[in-house]
Amino acid sequence: MFTDSKTSDQAMERAFTALNLGFVVTDAAGIIQHANAIAARMLGETNPIGKDLGGIITNIFPSKKNLTSFIENACMETQKDEHAEIKIDVEMPDRRVAQIKSFCLRVDGIDGLWPAFIIDVSSGARQAESLYWESLEKLWESSRSSIEILRAIPSAIFICKIKKGGKLTILDCNPTAEKFANKPLAQLQGMALVDIWEHGGEKGFLKQIVDGNQSSKPFTFEDLHLKPDGSIQAAYKIQVFFMPNDRAGVLFDDITKQKQAERVLEDEIAKLREIDELKNNFIAVTSHELKTPLVSTCGAAEFLLSNYSKTLGKEELKFVEMINRGATRLKSLVSSLLDMSRIQTGKIELATKEADLVSILGRVAKDQAYMLETRNQELTIDAPPSLVFSFDMDRIEQVLANLLSNAIKNTQAGGHIKVHVVKNDATKEAVISVADNGVGITKEEKDKLFTRFGKISREGVKLDLNIQGTGLGLFITKEIVERHGGRIWVESEGRYKGSKFTFVLPLEHEKK
Repeated sequence: MFTDSKTSDQAMERAFTALNLGFVVTDAAGIIQHANAIAARMLGETNPIGKDLGGIITNIFPSKKNLTSFIENACMETQKDEHAEIKIDVEMPDRRVAQIKSFCLRVDGIDGLWPAFIIDVSSGARQAESLYWESLEKLWESSRSSIEILRAIPSAIFICKIKKGGKLTILDCNPTAEKFANKPLAQLQGMALVDIWEHGGEKGFLKQIVDGNQSSKPFTFEDLHLKPDGSIQAAYKIQVFFMPNDRAGVLFDDITKQKQAERVLEDEIAKLREIDELKNNFIAVTSHELKTPLVSTCGAAEFLLSNYSKTLGKEELKFVEMINRGATRLKSLVSSLLDMSRIQTGKIELATKEADLVSILGRVAKDQAYMLETRNQELTIDAPPSLVFSFDMDRIEQVLANLLSNAIKNTQAGGHIKVHVVKNDATKEAVISVADNGVGITKEEKDKLFTRFGKISREGVKLDLNIQGTGLGLFITKEIVERHGGRIWVESEGRYKGSKFTFVLPLEHEKK
């Protein structure tokens, strides 16, 4: 039996009945002494009295290996410190989330009883918080047992009388509140709450009390006290709930360390943003400075190859071709860095006009012919004769070049690449896909795609691949497609099973 006192037993039963949350009381060994109907339902036990709480919940939540030790620690810690509080979140069998929260319950004439709140939060933290305050109200109304529970709550809680003008006069409080006020209950009774609240603003607080009492809805706010240098000296989370007969419960939780940590985190984030901005500016300026000499170098190399390839010696021609390839690659890298900078600053713009997507695809394929030939790869294009609509020609050509280049790089020599273009009349979209039978993409690698510098390591891959690049191509590709109002995705069954990149563009301005 929970108690030999019939009166006390009935009082506790009324408290349990009033509580809208599952509630269990155990002895120091974790054996259940009492439980309300909600707790019994949660535990799946018709009569849980006398049973081991740790064993029951371990059976309910087999995936949570540390539940038994949680119950043991809860009993042990609350015996050491009656204000100790321990909580853990678990997933119910129906995938709802429950929070098990323990604290010490002291009842007159009874020793060694250790309760645990089981709070169902499947509808969210707001519902749980609402249930929490409703439960406290009902506990206060039901019996003296509720006062004992109130005293066991780790927060500093004051029960006050709301007088004319919103003045709060202290009627009762728990031991934590006595420590908070640095006064015993006997001295606190009859005092105004604002007289012991060092960091509060009386007018603003009382106004909220009066306003809140008009609607009788609980509310929460934070009180922040700053030092002259702007750093946080103290911070409290204050929660107010209302009860019958012009009474209010006011809870104070010290959140100073939490707020100080948040302030440090905010400062660090601000510094990182500043560093990121400096880095972006540096990339933008450096890229612009590199672009001019690279354009000149590429132009000169192309001029020599076009006009003097037959007169240059074999050795000289090899070096000119090397210069041209290196300068072209550097120019592409600089262009990618500039595009990334424009994307981050929101300065990338589209110059849309009517153009033939199929014609542009043919030009891209022609530009990639050398790479296809050197790797002995086959390219198949399945497309209608033409598909004319409004888009940015240069940017979509860049998208096609990126996707085709990636397919070539990530497909072994002798592999096959297929580009498919189709007009979807139902969705009024152009659908373009680039598929290969190359190295493929794992589930983990998919998460890195389309991110800035999201280059995938091919270490350990047993294929002859050409994987040079910065990892910016797909990031820029995704941005260009989405700025056209389209979308892009990738499909792959895994390693060595090839991949298929598909993007769609709206045909809002298609030429009939």
